[in-house]
Amino acid sequence: KKEWGINMQETVLDKIFLRSEDKLIGKLYKFLLAYKLEEEQVKETMVVWARDFGYSINLDQWQIIWDRNKKITMATAYKENLLKMFYRWHLPLARLAKMFKSQSPNCWKCSIEWGTYYHAWCCCRKAQEYWLRTGSGWRKCWVLD
Repeated sequence: KKEWGINMQETVLDKIFLRSEDKLIGKLYKFLLAYKLEEEQVKETMVVWARDFGYSINLDQWQIIWDRNKKITMATAYKENLLKMFYRWHLPLARLAKMFKSQSPNCWKCSIEWGTYYHAWCCCRKAQEYWLRTGSGWRKCWVLD
């Protein structure tokens, strides 16, 4: 007998919920991740990063970047920061200024340029000085010079 509004075929989620007793959260996470990736080949964040860089980045290059960053460390906090940076979950000052009118939209490092996400991480003169200092510190620490 067919009932209206009820799907009688077992879905992947039914199999996960009804047949799994252990590692349920992991299986759900893998399913949701695969489902999201099937649906969304080119993420809007990829388009925004390509616009900021001034050239398009093909999917193979994105895959290399993604895989390399995934393999760098097992530290959850570091991976969380990578995801926040990739998906632009940090709110830059230009956006915060739109939400809170009393806040300045200028970069908090140099106080000159408009505080966009790309400027704060890549273009800001003070940020570039910081990256040069930390890079030279690592080279000295690992005797790379």
